[in-house]
Amino acid sequence: MSQFTLNILGSVGEAVVSTDDLSVAGLPVFTQGDSIDLKIFLLQPSGSAAAYIPTAGITLQVALGKKPSTGTYYTQQFTWNPSSDAGQPYFEAVLPMNTAAINTLLNNITSAGAWFEVKMIQGGLTSTVLSKLVTINAAVILPGVLVVPPGQTPLSAEVANATFLGRVIVGPIYLVCQTDPTKKICLECNPDGTFSADSSP
Repeated sequence: MSQFTLNILGSVGEAVVSTDDLSVAGLPVFTQGDSIDLKIFLLQPSGSAAAYIPTAGITLQVALGKKPSTGTYYTQQFTWNPSSDAGQPYFEAVLPMNTAAINTLLNNITSAGAWFEVKMIQGGLTSTVLSKLVTINAAVILPGVLVVPPGQTPLSAEVANATFLGRVIVGPIYLVCQTDPTKKICLECNPDGTFSADSSP
């Protein structure tokens, strides 16, 4: 499971590098079938930098969906675990990318656009702190799709040579009747170059 840290400066609606570096940061890679362990830090402006927003009394809603919204999401996570670290407070949860809605969205295509949205809920009031158009990528390997062939027993050269006819055969050849294994015939090349067959070898 991949983990991704998001520092969200809600006042500008951007993910930033850190509290000291307010450059715009990248978002997670969203791939069908993955489980993304998200660690989200909420930030607020503090001079030329930013400060952490405590988690007390706050919860998050995160979803991938379309605009305008129909109330149905490709995936969502509305239950977040706040950290007990007062110095660097964050919320953590897993965003599942193995939903039926994502599989339907990516049916026979390699990728599709979706809106990645993070909402902060505090005191009954909701604020959208991040809303970005992202790409959901189709996966090559999907759980339950991979078919592993049964194991194969290696064949040694010695066994192959003893089992199968070679290009040059020295000595007699024994043939067995397909319908009656008790009936056999021996084919052999004689020293004078003539061919002989013996039905009672």
